[in-house]
Amino acid sequence: MSPRDICNTCYKEFPQLSKLEKHELSHSDNKSFRCQVCQRPFAQASQLKSYLHVHTGVKPFKCQCCVKSFNHNVSLKNLVTRYHQGESGEGVEVGERRSRRQWNYDPEENEGQNESDSDFDLEEDRE
Repeated sequence: MSPRDICNTCYKEFPQLSKLEKHELSHSDNKSFRCQVCQRPFAQASQLKSYLHVHTGVKPFKCQCCVKSFNHNVSLKNLVTRYHQGESGEGVEVGERRSRRQWNYDPEENEGQNESDSDFDLEEDRE
């Protein structure tokens, strides 16, 4: 890992420079995407889309070891790392990256139960 792969603001490490550059937008003052519910600003549309699960109540990340579910994959990752490592499922190393499929992501399971984030407009602010 080279020094350029570490965020100068929060010191998070990234495997690729492109991922670091995308991450650095989160620290930018230029946040042109706003939540229509609470007006919280975001630098990227993907951040806003992920955040909308907070308002919709959708929890597409299901734990394979217990009954818990989460609206963000990092919350599931933390649960597995803290409480389920070494159980009958796969253990997860701290910092290990997994795809949504590997984290038991199921966006269809909550379909019809809650308002979906597709009901929200993810376009940039025009202010």
